[in-house]
Amino acid sequence: MATENGGEIMDIYVCGICGHEYNQERGEPDMGIPPGVDFSQLPEDWRCPICQAARSMFKRQ
Repeated sequence: MATENGGEIMDIYVCGICGHEYNQERGEPDMGIPPGVDFSQLPEDWRCPICQAARSMFKRQ
């Protein structure tokens, strides 16, 4: 499901292992990822903060 922020649609990416959602509006502050960072801009070595799955395990919802 995509969300809308000031007219811009933001995608949500869901971990295929644990179901954690990466939401661009929120970012991942506990991991140093501020709000507004697109999923495609996450570091290559970024992992799910819950189960440590690789980025490739996330699917756009």
